[in-house]
Amino acid sequence: AFSRRQVLQVRVFELDALVMDMERMLRRLIGEDIDFVTDLDAPDQCIKADAGQIQQVIMNLVVNARDAMPKGGRLVIATEPRTLAADEARLHAAARPGQFVCLSVQDTGVGIAPEALPHIFEPFFTTKDIGKRTGLGLATAHGIIQQHQGWIDVDSRLNEGTTFRVFLPAHPRPTPDPTQDASPPTVKGGHETVLLVEDEAGLRELARRLLERYGYEVWEASSGLAALEVWADHAAEIDLLFSDIVMPGGLTGFDLARRLRATKPGLRVLLATGYSLDAISRDLQPADHIWLLPKPYSPNVLAQTVRECLDESWQEAHAIPKPSSLTSRTGGAQPACLGDQRAEP
Repeated sequence: AFSRRQVLQVRVFELDALVMDMERMLRRLIGEDIDFVTDLDAPDQCIKADAGQIQQVIMNLVVNARDAMPKGGRLVIATEPRTLAADEARLHAAARPGQFVCLSVQDTGVGIAPEALPHIFEPFFTTKDIGKRTGLGLATAHGIIQQHQGWIDVDSRLNEGTTFRVFLPAHPRPTPDPTQDASPPTVKGGHETVLLVEDEAGLRELARRLLERYGYEVWEASSGLAALEVWADHAAEIDLLFSDIVMPGGLTGFDLARRLRATKPGLRVLLATGYSLDAISRDLQPADHIWLLPKPYSPNVLAQTVRECLDESWQEAHAIPKPSSLTSRTGGAQPACLGDQRAEP
């Protein structure tokens, strides 16, 4: 089964508030040819979840809906409280009776063929053109929601549209603790230049806007091959490569990092992965010095990890790590679900 089994940093929050915080960015993401509507009807309903991961679920579903409407259409994000009785819960294998908050993403796009519906959450399954996408967006969303003890229902009709419904357990609103400082830790930005490589358009857009908000200059590419073209023109100004590991076109993040470092050994490298670190660390060579960021990542963790990677001392960045020295730092210094992973001398 494909799922994101990282340590969750959960808190209790209103799902409506999370969607409202994302609304401006989502409007820009889907473009002007799609009518974007929100119908939020769960203002007092809380969930206990990792906000960064739920943001990625929403992003992935919205990007999927946008791509299903190449000629424009209507996209509706809605929320509502739902109480499922035992007989209703039996209609879905993963459902169970209880109180839930339902998030739905509805489009008027091309729809999904009936024979494809059972496979849409499988890793690398995609109905898009070969080479354009890795087919991990819906599989990622499915894994995240499973880890939050929820499930996703799908209704689709060809040439009419598709609706994804995400069910997450409702959670009581917590009593405020007056002794606890609710202010998030301050994350320092910078003015360095980042080469951002990510094939999922929604996640690339989100990361670019975040990095620019913290003051960084960003060049972006949708694949390793496209990144080489950007590098040919801007290598001198790029300080950090931030890339996905698995990308279309046959050039992985590891391959890309090694090719760029062949011409610029001091380049800092941060690679993102949705796979277990045990599974991908075998691709690290003893002389590599690469930071690994598990996906999905929250905005705070991305900003913090980029800054720490850039601030690493020259001696640390160029030390030769031992093959077994890949270690995890997921403790209190990390404000969200992800800790960066790096090889240390």
